[in-house]
Amino acid sequence: DLSMEHLANKISKWRTLEDSVSACLMRDTIKKAHSFPMEEFSIVHDSIRDEFMRIATAKRRTFKDVLLLKMNASPYKSKKETDSLSLVASKFFESMDTIPLYKGDKTRNLTTYHFFLEKVKKEGIANQSQFLAFLKTEDRLFRTFLSHLYEMSDVSVSYITSGTEDVCKMIAQSSRKGNLPARDAVAYMAVRTNRRIIANAQTCVADIKSGKVTSAEQRTAYFWMILQPFLSIDDFGMAMLSENQRKDLVQLSIDALGTIACLSRSLQMDKNMTDGLPDMFIKLYIS
Repeated sequence: DLSMEHLANKISKWRTLEDSVSACLMRDTIKKAHSFPMEEFSIVHDSIRDEFMRIATAKRRTFKDVLLLKMNASPYKSKKETDSLSLVASKFFESMDTIPLYKGDKTRNLTTYHFFLEKVKKEGIANQSQFLAFLKTEDRLFRTFLSHLYEMSDVSVSYITSGTEDVCKMIAQSSRKGNLPARDAVAYMAVRTNRRIIANAQTCVADIKSGKVTSAEQRTAYFWMILQPFLSIDDFGMAMLSENQRKDLVQLSIDALGTIACLSRSLQMDKNMTDGLPDMFIKLYIS
């Protein structure tokens, strides 16, 4: 009966070994004649993967187990460069926690958000100063947006989504051109994504607890948004989590269990399916 941390460590070592063996096999210049090693490697890989899945889900798992697995199995875990980047980027975003939200109703705030994105698209992001200025204002706008999340079921925010995607593409292009240090851009954007996913899920849990979510359509949307921290944060994102974010995620995993069960009942979902979501997420990660 392995603890999830111990199992994650085993999986991490397996993946490291697998990557090394795979790299050696890929360097074989006579692949057709020497196809047997690759076939054997594939068979062994499938066998080990299936055994890890069996062990990991031998008992019913929780969302906290999903987090423990992903946090501890990340190949970027405890790497000095990653830790250093995470510390700097996390401090930048945490410094904005005290900045107040914008005032006004949802319509005013959506308009402000839209105009801001259009302004950034027009002016561009050509250096690190503009990049950090964008992140700072966007963070405040996004947190303000979340304060009105329960009111958004009757409005389209596709122009916010598409505008944000356009700016993110601009940031990537600026990084490729050398206008932004590539590793800084990757680090800050990873921490930004983590912050947004966690804040979104926390808002959903709080809105449901306070009775702000009333329609089936809202409940369905909130159901999927609460699951995102356990699905959408990849290995690099897990390694970039700050200590505070790790604590927030653990608390969220505890809160999510009851909230998801409540939403499942109100939406008349299959209980076995929703109870088995952590097991499903663990299998997806291992596979």
